Order: sequence, then C-alpha cells, then structure tokens
Amino acid sequence: MGQRFGSSIGVVVVGLAVCGCLPGNAAAKTYKPTTTADKPVTTCKARKRGGCTLRAAITAANAHSGRDTIVLRSGRRYRLSIPPAGGSAPDTNAAGDLDSTGPLVIRSSKRKRATIDAQKVDSVLTATGTLKLVSVTIRGGYPQSSFCG
Repeated sequence: MGQRFGSSIGVVVVGLAVCGCLPGNAAAKTYKPTTTADKPVTTCKARKRGGCTLRAAITAANAHSGRDTIVLRSGRRYRLSIPPAGGSAPDTNAAGDLDSTGPLVIRSSKRKRATIDAQKVDSVLTATGTLKLVSVTIRGGYPQSSFCG
C-alpha cells in the first residue's frame, strides 16, 4: 500500500519516491481539470476541455506511462465526495481518496494555492509512485478509513 496523506496540512512541495522504475521514453502529458466537482467521469484528454475532473485526470495520468502534470485552477477547492468502495481493490481511484501511481506533478495554475479537500470522506491521496505537489493544500483527510493497515 502506498503513502497516505490526510489531516489538515498545507503542502508547498512534497516529493515522494516509492520503489519503482520510471519510464524513459514516454512523452509527458498535461491534464487540466475543468470542474472542481468529484464525479465518476472516466475520461480526461490531455490539453482538451470538456468535463474533466481531478479524479479523471489522475486516472488518465495513471494509464499513461510518462511523467505527467495536472494543473489545478488557482484558488479553487477540489472537493472529494465519492465514498470509498469496499471490496478487494480499494486503490483504483474510482472512489474515496485519490490514488496516484506516478510519476505525477499536481500544481496550481498560478501563485494562489489550489486545495484538495477530502471532506472527511477518506484520506486525500494515496501515492504508489513519485508524486510532487506544488502550491497545493491538502485538507480534510480522514486517516481512519477501513482500508488502513
């Protein structure tokens, strides 16, 4: 299981390196969520507009083998609202916390921080690859989920 981020903390830059291989030839992609809502949207095209959520952007980045970047709108709050799913595969990014397999950078579009708020639904992020947060605040994580060790 990867590193979990919860509680109300501000993060300027966090780098997590978890054992794994980084692909060398895949071109980096940039995803720009167009909504702050947490909906079960399954598609998010790099550099395209049209209903992309933060969760869908992370799912798209997980499916891509290169180092990707997700650019959040400056000053916006991205609220997680889909409760964790039970069963044998809680870390699929479909529900609950956001699950990144990296390598991934999540950053604000400008100087003002963007916020990812789990609203006590679950923890905020689980990273099993390299994850870097730049000008992003994470808050509202609930580390006591049923999936914790």
